[in-house]
Amino acid sequence: MTNSYFVQWLTQQKRYTNVYLLGEGGMGQVFHATDPDLSRELAVKVLLDDVRDEASRARFHNEMKALTKIGSHPGVVQFYSKESTPRGDDVMVMAFIDGKTLGHAIRERAHQGRGFSVAEVVYYLKPIASALDYMHHELHPGWVHRDIKPANILLRKNPGSLPPAVLSDFGISIEEGQSRLTKIGHIVGTEKYLAPENNGNAYGDDDMSARADDYSLALIAFEMLTLHHLKDTMPRSEWEGQRRIPDLSSDAFAELLAGDTSRVVSEVQTVLNKALNSVPMQRYARAKDFIAALGDVSQTRPAQRAAAPAADAPRIAPTPQPSPRPEQPRNAGSAGQPSQFGQHPQPSQRWPEPSASFGSVERARPTGFVSPSNPIASSGTVSPSAPVTPAMPGSTVQRRSTSQRANHKPPAKDNSNALIITVTVVVIILIFVVTWAIVA
Repeated sequence: MTNSYFVQWLTQQKRYTNVYLLGEGGMGQVFHATDPDLSRELAVKVLLDDVRDEASRARFHNEMKALTKIGSHPGVVQFYSKESTPRGDDVMVMAFIDGKTLGHAIRERAHQGRGFSVAEVVYYLKPIASALDYMHHELHPGWVHRDIKPANILLRKNPGSLPPAVLSDFGISIEEGQSRLTKIGHIVGTEKYLAPENNGNAYGDDDMSARADDYSLALIAFEMLTLHHLKDTMPRSEWEGQRRIPDLSSDAFAELLAGDTSRVVSEVQTVLNKALNSVPMQRYARAKDFIAALGDVSQTRPAQRAAAPAADAPRIAPTPQPSPRPEQPRNAGSAGQPSQFGQHPQPSQRWPEPSASFGSVERARPTGFVSPSNPIASSGTVSPSAPVTPAMPGSTVQRRSTSQRANHKPPAKDNSNALIITVTVVVIILIFVVTWAIVA
């Protein structure tokens, strides 16, 4: 039910116009509003009337604190200000994202019956991974979101050079060393996107970690690719215990995987097996490492996956060839259909990495919507039988060699050895003759 008092208060504010309800969650409502003085659209969040208890207010303040600490990271919804109504409602003013959630996008793809391609998964989850790594490893103390799920990822309709997705809803996020925001024994987060560290039991705040956030991100990637929750692919006993990733090449997924995904399904399986390992320390060290691994898979061509030359094969320099024109990437949707939840990512689109003020962030790889790599640069395309390229006629080296052959004369025969032998023989004969004469 819409908070009528709050709507009335918003509309009475001279600096807010075009007010309407955007959505409602378990704790609060989010309204759209326009600030005509600054010519910008806003998302204004307020607690529901029936959840104004102390714990709910603490979470609401916690979200504002988290967004303030994180600052203007491009992968996180931007927080502008905190306000209050005359009756004491706390109001959170944030940037408005003009698209749907990733949850809506996945439902639309499920209706089409075709999952996201690997390149699309990389495109949409890359800024979320960047935000998580910043929160986990660059903030001091760090923050853990604890509720990573498609409904909390907002997609821009026309991202341009901005990130196509941003992370929102930090109500149950927790700072390193922060006291509990939930009672012991209460489940934190959404079960279908929880890491297995809790062993299927209810748990409190201290049981969540950065690796659990990263695991949730990998669960979202699995869902985008297969249109299935991982939880729905196994019995509950297995979900609460040692989870196993199903075989993506099986018939159960064959009709749902995008064409590009089907061609690299074994590589995708390898990446997901690591990202969704039940042992936290066996997963990727950072969320960006997981996305980078998927990015490498998305740019793999069939020729590059062919068997490489034997290790002991001679390394022969390939004959220089003109570089082929880069191929245009395929439409990342299914069967050539355009995306239903916003514009398709274009090959030239790249969102900027966080500025230097966010700390040392590794230069990001392309989003996946790039031309395939030049096959000439791949060792897999070098033929062991390729001839060595000879020197070009007329080169300096060849002219020098020809000149040396023209001026070269065979060495004169050395007769000194024959002369020495002749003299030695004559001396021996003379000694013999003299000795014979004396004896006689």
